[in-house]
Amino acid sequence: MAKKIILIAEDSATIRKMVVLGLRRTGFEIIEAVDGMQALGLAISKKPDLLLLDLMMPIISGWEVCEKIRATPEVQSMPIIIMSAKNNIGDIQMAKRYQVASYVTKPFSNDKLEEKIKAALENPPKITNGQAEDKEEEKAEAKVVKPPKKVYHIELDRGVAVFSLTGDLDKAQMINDSLM
Repeated sequence: MAKKIILIAEDSATIRKMVVLGLRRTGFEIIEAVDGMQALGLAISKKPDLLLLDLMMPIISGWEVCEKIRATPEVQSMPIIIMSAKNNIGDIQMAKRYQVASYVTKPFSNDKLEEKIKAALENPPKITNGQAEDKEEEKAEAKVVKPPKKVYHIELDRGVAVFSLTGDLDKAQMINDSLM
């Protein structure tokens, strides 16, 4: 049986090296990319069995890589595992949108990553025309419950302003980021 090929797209040399060493030890062949554009090019030209993808990368983001891979028939069914320091609901929902096999939050152990890789290789996504064929997942997405009304306090130079947000955590994050 031929070695499985894994493309690791990670701009941090330290993390990339740690993952590469761990996976080579277990018998995988590794291809490395240091930015999103290189990852996309290698994914399409080399057609690896799986893509380990960081989200926050130079040139194009991990999400842009996902979008382009899912829109490219030759590689659209490639399993993708996200490796990210970001751990928010918006990113996890985006991962479902792109039919990502798994979302691993940094820091992680190589053992945990190997488990996720083996599971993704055994059960790759079934995607046609960029859309998942799994209707159960669509039903699960329809059952998403909005969070309860929250009140956020923002301290200003001249006192405290109070405002409320309902529901959308991505919107709350966007407002929070604009205040920084």
